[in-house]
Amino acid sequence: LSNNRIDPGSITVRVRAMGATACLAQVNAEGFEPYYGRIMQGLLGTLQVASVDLAAAALEAATIIGQVMGKEIFQSDADKLLAWIMPILQNTESPILEACLLASARIASVLEEDFAPFVDSVVPLLLRRVQEPPEVSIMVSVSLDQPQFCALHTYSLCSDSIGLT
Repeated sequence: LSNNRIDPGSITVRVRAMGATACLAQVNAEGFEPYYGRIMQGLLGTLQVASVDLAAAALEAATIIGQVMGKEIFQSDADKLLAWIMPILQNTESPILEACLLASARIASVLEEDFAPFVDSVVPLLLRRVQEPPEVSIMVSVSLDQPQFCALHTYSLCSDSIGLT
């Protein structure tokens, strides 16, 4: 997960690799533990990259892995993640705000009472988010290749976080 040379073509591959790494940790926590330090170091380093997609994927993978490994192993890395997340939460226009809120929730699930100092920074943002109207659009397309009496209609529902067809 080295960050030396980032080209746009490799972003998708790296995002998927980080997701796969988190999945491997979930499947075999005990077998994953020897690799934890090196992988977490790479994920923390990825947060310094200018790509929102890479930083969001690193946050997600790091916090999922942290949930798997538990508080004893994850505590110091959780502190580093929170030090990175908290300034971002001050900018409600940040393109990575959503990923930071989700990561905060996963970190809270591990740190439990030790997350208390961060609650006042996270909860008001979450409350604002649930009060906002959802950003949803419905698009209809009609296939004219079908005879007129049985045209094929496709409906798509799109949101910030989901897409259904």
